[in-house]
Parts: sequence; structure tokens; C-alpha cells
Amino acid sequence: MKLKEAKIAEKYVADTITDLSMGGPIDEVRRRILEVTNAPLTTVPIYQTVMEAGSFKTMTEYDLVQVIRKRIEEGISSIVVHAGFTHEMLENLRGAKRIMGMVFAGGSFTSAWMLQKEKEDPFFSRFDEVCKKYTLKGMWCSLLGTPRGVDTFTTLWMDPQGEEIDMNAELARRANDFGVQVISQGMGCHVDPNLTPDYVAHYKRKTGHRPLFVAGPHPIDIGVRYDHISGCVGGALAAGAGADYLCYITPSEHLALPNAVQVREGIVAFKIAAHIGGTLK
Repeated sequence: MKLKEAKIAEKYVADTITDLSMGGPIDEVRRRILEVTNAPLTTVPIYQTVMEAGSFKTMTEYDLVQVIRKRIEEGISSIVVHAGFTHEMLENLRGAKRIMGMVFAGGSFTSAWMLQKEKEDPFFSRFDEVCKKYTLKGMWCSLLGTPRGVDTFTTLWMDPQGEEIDMNAELARRANDFGVQVISQGMGCHVDPNLTPDYVAHYKRKTGHRPLFVAGPHPIDIGVRYDHISGCVGGALAAGAGADYLCYITPSEHLALPNAVQVREGIVAFKIAAHIGGTLK
């Protein structure tokens, strides 16, 4: 199933492929995807680290570094790191005026580990070490936005998202000093469409106009089963405002894992969004 989805993604001209496997033979899935596709491959190390450790409670920093090392040696193009979210920010999130809390898997795993161990974010504490390893293979680093907005009522200005943008901007500069290219992930997945241009401009200004990755974003909080359509609209607005990289959304977003047909529908929708965004610039 994973290989079929990867082939369809490449057939419909996805610029990159991300493997988000959280179970099963993850190493084998990743190896086979590399064999059957030519598109750059991104992975999320925290998923495999937690799975192999059994839970975030038994995971160690060493486990995480070893998984990252394995990915680097395999020759993947980039990995997603949750480095811009510190223990202090996590405590601040407790009092944030949000309708919903943190719902993204990787950030939730990392935050749960931090709370359980009462330790700093392992991606943050090991960031320079990881960057030095990146430099050896010429990979690029994707700095994830962990406490991203989960509804259009959560604004960047009143939330720890703003603190994380500042931190990721600093980490991007540090990574560049090591010779590592970076892309900032933000503005996912729900953003008020009226604020989208201001958000993009804010990210660009804070990060020194480095590349910006957006997941969607969804400009509404409804549309379940049709998320690729609402996401396409939000993606077009973000691209028109200056976002550089659109992460596609499929019809099964919020509900389940996508099948091959839904992968195709999501890619087509977001290729359209990219074209529309190009006309708005």
C-alpha cells in the first residue's frame, strides 16, 4: 500500500515524498520507497523512535539520535525535527487560551517525553550534534511547528506559536552556520483566511525570508471528508502570500489514513493550489 501511494505521488508530480509510517516494518518501507521513486524523501524520526522503544516513557535521547543517524546513513533527503519547542514553552501552553490543545503526533510525543522525564526537548538539546551529522551528507532540515493552530480562532499573536517561530528562526541560523539548509514548517493546519497574508509575512520577516512550509492550511473548521478542497483554498492563499512549500491534504484528513485514490486527489488539489498561488504573487 505504501509503495503504491509513493508511486502515485511521483506519477502526479509531487515534488517531495514524506514517509509518516508509525508502525510495521518502517525500515523496510523506507528502503523500498527509496528504491521505487526518485523524489526526495523526508521522514519523521520521533515516530520510529517511540515505536521501537515501546512508548515515549521508555524512549531515551540516545534512541532518538540513533534513529536519526540511521536515516542519515540511508541517504534520505531530510528529516523533520521538533527542536523549537522548549520545556518553558510547554509550560506556557498550559495556560494558553486555546479551544483545543496540541493535536499533532510528533509534537505530542516529544512533549509527553519532556513532561514524563522532566527534561528539555531532546531535539533542542542535541540540535548542534544533529546538524554536524547532517553536514556530512548534505541533507536539509525541516523545523516543525509543534503547537500549530488547530482551529481558526487560535491566533499566532496570543499563543506559544509565536515563541516557537522565534526559536526556529534562531535554530535556522545555527543550522546554516553548520552548512545545513533549512525549511520552516508553520501555519498548519487551521488559519483564519483574513490573517493568512499577515502570518506569512510574519514568518518570513522573523526567519530572514527562509523557505516556509505550510500544511494546508485549512481556512475553515468544517469540511470533513472534503479537506483537500478547503486545504487547496488555504494553500492557494498562503502560496499567493509568499509560502514556498505546500504540504498536501487528502480527503481523509482528520478521519483516517489516506488510500491511493485519496493520495492522488490530494496531490492534484495542491498542484492546483500552487498554480493559483503563483498567479496571486
